[in-house]
Amino acid sequence: MNDKKNKVISEIEQIYKHGDCKYAIWNYVARDFWIKLFKDWFLDLYFENKTDFNYSVCFTMSLNLSPINKGLMSQEFDNYIKEKGQVDFLVADISVVAPYATVRYVQYRLIDGKSIPFSSYVPFKPEHEKYGDKLKKHLKEKYITCLEDEILFSRVDDGISLENRTEDVRIYNCLFHDSDAWPK
Repeated sequence: MNDKKNKVISEIEQIYKHGDCKYAIWNYVARDFWIKLFKDWFLDLYFENKTDFNYSVCFTMSLNLSPINKGLMSQEFDNYIKEKGQVDFLVADISVVAPYATVRYVQYRLIDGKSIPFSSYVPFKPEHEKYGDKLKKHLKEKYITCLEDEILFSRVDDGISLENRTEDVRIYNCLFHDSDAWPK
């Protein structure tokens, strides 16, 4: 486990101590890179490309596991969650800067009239596990390693500072989302 963690930290240090890759990502990485693969892998599922390179260095693909073919923030989504009380997704963040990903299940629940997301590495419904397993298998075939919280929340070298996360920088912030709010 420590060898894997040390390897991840070493790769982050190479990227962030020896140059800023944000310009290259913003200008040269195609945000729709994973769309065709996800269409091929999940013929029967509606998915959205949520990739945003503003403060992220990852592709974000969101597969809708509920029987509604609309995404977040749509009127159909709002109506469905009001009727059913919850909507399930499988969300993958695939790093642009290193061969790592996170794959997690996200369930939006209607609480006091608001859609609140809950995240887990374990599916909320047993029948959804097959989708996570399939995605992890395909990512592994592309030589991409899926990481979980034990590694993602690990601190990196104090000399690494990001635009939003200037101190207490974690592996997650370097590989996926530069956020000062999470993880704390």
